[in-house]
Amino acid sequence: MSYIREAGFAAYPLLVCGLLSLRWAAAYARSGDSQQRTRWLGLLGLTVAFGLLGTVTGLQASASYVAMTPDKWLFLVGLRESLNNSALALAFVIIDLVLLLAIPRRAAAP
Repeated sequence: MSYIREAGFAAYPLLVCGLLSLRWAAAYARSGDSQQRTRWLGLLGLTVAFGLLGTVTGLQASASYVAMTPDKWLFLVGLRESLNNSALALAFVIIDLVLLLAIPRRAAAP
């Protein structure tokens, strides 16, 4: 939970979109329906967008506090925390893409 807390507000919608993208990826893998694929790709795009939003807003907040403190290394702590959003989004993307690669093999099987 500290990973999510450090990531900030954008981690929550990122988690929702990422988990939903996995659900729609599984539905598409079972059915091959183009509507399922559209929902899946839309949620995957939202997952990436929330990951980038969380990273960028976290970096902006970290940069705004650099001028207020003599400890400039604190920006690096904020950078690490902000990158949690991108790492979480990329984890969902990787899992979804593994499912994407598995779909053609399943469809080709008799």
